[in-house]
Amino acid sequence: MKAAWIVVLFLAISVPAPAAEVTSEVPHQSGVNTEELRLLLNAFTALGEGQIEGVVRGLRLLAATAEVQSGKWEEMKGLLSEFGNSGIKAAAVWFALPDGSYYTAEKGPTGLNLKDRPYFPRLLAGKVVAGDLVVSKSTEKRTAVVAVPVRSGGKIVGALGVSLSIGEISRTLDRQMSLPKNMVFYALDPGGRTSLHRDVRLLFEYPSDMGSKSLSEKVREMLSKPEGIVYYDFRGKKTVLYKKGPLTGWTFAVGVSGTAR
Repeated sequence: MKAAWIVVLFLAISVPAPAAEVTSEVPHQSGVNTEELRLLLNAFTALGEGQIEGVVRGLRLLAATAEVQSGKWEEMKGLLSEFGNSGIKAAAVWFALPDGSYYTAEKGPTGLNLKDRPYFPRLLAGKVVAGDLVVSKSTEKRTAVVAVPVRSGGKIVGALGVSLSIGEISRTLDRQMSLPKNMVFYALDPGGRTSLHRDVRLLFEYPSDMGSKSLSEKVREMLSKPEGIVYYDFRGKKTVLYKKGPLTGWTFAVGVSGTAR
């Protein structure tokens, strides 16, 4: 792999952290500054979507190389290993053939198949996948899939993807956001499953199944609208602002204990 390509890929996937903490003091219990919450929500959405967008850009660059377009694992494996080691929070970097068999930079041929994954037909139809939640077949980790089709000679010859560790991404975002302890952030996929959360123990869980009637009702509202504000009771009364991310379709949310003002 040429050194110039390494530099280009690094620049393509890098998502700079904020120069300073993105939050200031948010009142606890005595009231909630919704304008402050809105700024924090915008920052969280940009950071979360940025993690996915950077990987999509890197994958598109990789998919344009002769090594990947050859469809031959031996020619592309070094390239994919470099990508996996570039700081993208990858549980696995993989290349799949149209029949669903696939290789990973970590293991080479896996002996497994992706044909039964709901996102795989979309890749073969030429669509980009950005944030589908799966338990990785090769690592058994909870991941968000980011993948692009690979074309050669006008035909799709495979798919290139990354299974991102959502636990690692959540922990990174927690450090970057530096929110007070009485605040939460999370994201929900279009089906209502938790794709990011400050408490990583709640990843892949459905908030609608957590025993809070008010939370269950508000989750349905959050998934049905592009943005808004909701109030519910789960681990204390919460005020939560939310908005849908344009790339992933995830609903990003930032909330605090207290009453809106």
